[in-house]
Formats: sequence, structure tokens, C-alpha cells
Amino acid sequence: MSHNPNSNQPFSGRSVLESLLEAFYAGDMEVVSALLSPDVTVHQSDNLPYSGEWKGVSGFFDMATTLGSNFEIENLSRRIIEQGNEAVLFLDLKFTSRKTGKVGYTTNLEWYTFEDGKIADINVYYKDAVVISALNDE
Repeated sequence: MSHNPNSNQPFSGRSVLESLLEAFYAGDMEVVSALLSPDVTVHQSDNLPYSGEWKGVSGFFDMATTLGSNFEIENLSRRIIEQGNEAVLFLDLKFTSRKTGKVGYTTNLEWYTFEDGKIADINVYYKDAVVISALNDE
């Protein structure tokens, strides 16, 4: 399901997230960029190699690059709940460290806020960030 921010269809956070995931996994960064507010902020959990606040579309891509350079990530399952201008993405993930080859599993919750049909804010929570962080330890 693709989301077109210029369409006359009612806004759907689920549609935006499904479009984001579809485009991101397909490598279509032009579509990903179009779904992000220019001022998007991603808040990552502490104690991770990519922790902190990442601001703007370029910050989003810098965070994704840093994440991808540290880990290979497999999405085992996902579920989206939406209400109004917010949506929550639940993910069961398998992380493999590119540095050590160690594998870890966690549940991830991403809380999205939308403005004008685009993703404006993403808060990312890990059930066990320490497990993921430790995967890079020798």
C-alpha cells in the first residue's frame, strides 16, 4: 500500500508507515525522503552506537547509515497501531553485529508523530537495548 501525500484520500498513519517501510527496504530513498518532514527528528535509545537525536532528513539517513554499518537487521514481525496524527510500529527484530557476528533479538517500539501527512518525529524504544549494544563487544 503506497501513500501519496498529495492525494485527496483521508490521512492514514498506517499507510505512511507501510509506504516508508516498503520504500526503505526497496532502497527507494526518494520516496522515503518524500514521506519525511524536512524537520523530522529521530530519538534513539541511549547506550547504542547510533544513540541520540538525529535531526532533518539528512539526520534520518545518517542514523540509518550508522545503524546499518553496525548491524544487519532482520524484521521478524511487525504490527502498526494508529490514532489521529500518531502511530506506533511494533517490531520483533534480529540484530547481527557486523563487527563480531554475534546475534541478538529484541522487540522495538517506534512512536511516530505526523504533521501535514509526513513523519515529523520518531521515538524509538528497545525492550532490551543493552543486548543490542553488547553485540559489538569483543
